[in-house]
Amino acid sequence: MKMKVTLHAQASQSEKSGFRYAVFNHEDMGSCGYTALQTIEVEFTDTDRSTLVSGAVAAFREEQKRIRAEAQSKVARLDEAIQSLLCIEHKA
Repeated sequence: MKMKVTLHAQASQSEKSGFRYAVFNHEDMGSCGYTALQTIEVEFTDTDRSTLVSGAVAAFREEQKRIRAEAQSKVARLDEAIQSLLCIEHKA
């Protein structure tokens, strides 16, 4: 099935490169520092539900991996801090 989407090209001030450009599906981004440039109509062929579900599941699994890695890193830092405190207490 053919789908049509209206997108809005916007620009905002960037400290490093002068301006940065983005495309949003809603028009009013002025409150976020963007200036409207152009409205674009995009037509594409929608994909089947199983492809969408597979993509969503893959994205969730990647997010799980990222969160686990972040949590393991924080736990390791806490373990180090605990061991450091216990070592200082044992020496005193």
